[in-house]
Amino acid sequence: MRIGRVLVCAGVAATMFAGTLVVATPAYAASSCNGTVSRQSQQNSSHFGSIPAVNGSINCVLGVGNQGNAVRSLQFTLNRCFNAGLLTDGVFGNQTKAALQAAQRTVGTNDDGVYGPLTRNAFNAHRRWRTADDLGRTFCESVFL
Repeated sequence: MRIGRVLVCAGVAATMFAGTLVVATPAYAASSCNGTVSRQSQQNSSHFGSIPAVNGSINCVLGVGNQGNAVRSLQFTLNRCFNAGLLTDGVFGNQTKAALQAAQRTVGTNDDGVYGPLTRNAFNAHRRWRTADDLGRTFCESVFL
C-alpha cells in the first residue's frame, strides 16, 4: 500500500491512503455552545451551576461573535467569580474576550480568549463556576462535570 502526501491545512490533518483521503480533525474541535446545562455543585448539593453546552454536551467552544444563553452564562461566571464587571447581554465581544483572557490567566490556562474544554476544566479545578441556591444566592464553586 502506497502512502501519499500528508496535508495540514487550517488545523485539519489529511492523509492519502491508496487513493482514499482520510481526514482527522484535532481533538479540540468542537461545536459552538448554543445553550446551557445545569450541573450540581461539588461543595453543596443544593447549589447548581449553568454550564455552556451544545445539545446537552459541555464539549463546546465560545469566542468572539457567539451570542445567546451560553455566552450569558459565561458572563455571569466571569462577573461573579472573577469580578469582570461585564454587561450580561449574551454577546461575546471584545470586552468578554478580554475578561475571559484575564480569567484564563488567573486559573493558569492558555489566555487565548476562547472558552472551551481546557478553560472549563481550569475554572472547575479552581472552584470558579457561578452556582446558585433556590433563594437566588450565588457562589463560586466546582461542579460535577
